[in-house]
Amino acid sequence: MSDSEVLSQISKQSSSRSTVLAPQQIVCLSAVLDRIIPPDSESAGGSTGGALTYILRHLEEGGNLAPFRSVYPVFLDALEADGFAALLPADQDKMLGGQERSPDPAARRFFRSLAEHAQEGYYTSPANWSGVGFEVTG
Repeated sequence: MSDSEVLSQISKQSSSRSTVLAPQQIVCLSAVLDRIIPPDSESAGGSTGGALTYILRHLEEGGNLAPFRSVYPVFLDALEADGFAALLPADQDKMLGGQERSPDPAARRFFRSLAEHAQEGYYTSPANWSGVGFEVTG
């Protein structure tokens, strides 16, 4: 399955639940998460490893990500205006690096927060616990 097919499938699965993000924003977010936590031969990336579900759930429920409900769509629309999800990974990394080093302090803070949200979602997913040495016993 190609990357675009995977992202399309993620969007279809997630968009039925989302009232905060549009389907194309979910596809873009999935691509961003896979650059922050890239998949490899042994583990899922951010989009399928729990980060996407975590972010969508917390944006929807208004939990600890409630302050970001209006920021995520704006950020994702700005990336997608440049066709982020369709770019090669190296070009996606350059775009995200630009956000990380932006002269705008608010943009830098949001990107840092997004990276933290990705890590929170990924590492709190039970599917990834063994990868960090956590073992459920008894």
